[in-house]
Amino acid sequence: MQCRVDSHEARLTPDLESRIRHKVETVFSRFVTVVRRVTVHLRDVNGPRGGPDKVCRVSVESIGGKVVIVEQDTAELRACAGALSRAVRVLVGRLDLLRRRGRRSR
Repeated sequence: MQCRVDSHEARLTPDLESRIRHKVETVFSRFVTVVRRVTVHLRDVNGPRGGPDKVCRVSVESIGGKVVIVEQDTAELRACAGALSRAVRVLVGRLDLLRRRGRRSR
């Protein structure tokens, strides 16, 4: 599973990037056979004015090419944790749906 963390407007320190990568690896550890790539993008809502408001967009690409995109806004790491949790819930729901469809077609 590949993990990419980037930010164009929000300040991304090496420590924050490392913590986000660790969180991605922890959250998606049980999906390594299903997930090809996870991209985490931080954006600063306030722009140059500063402030704590950030948006975290998580994009999860599965081996089959399906993509799950989730956004969450709040402080940096909390936004990422929330977005990652939501992305996992959506991914699990889609995987369950595919399994049920596969059982019906047999």
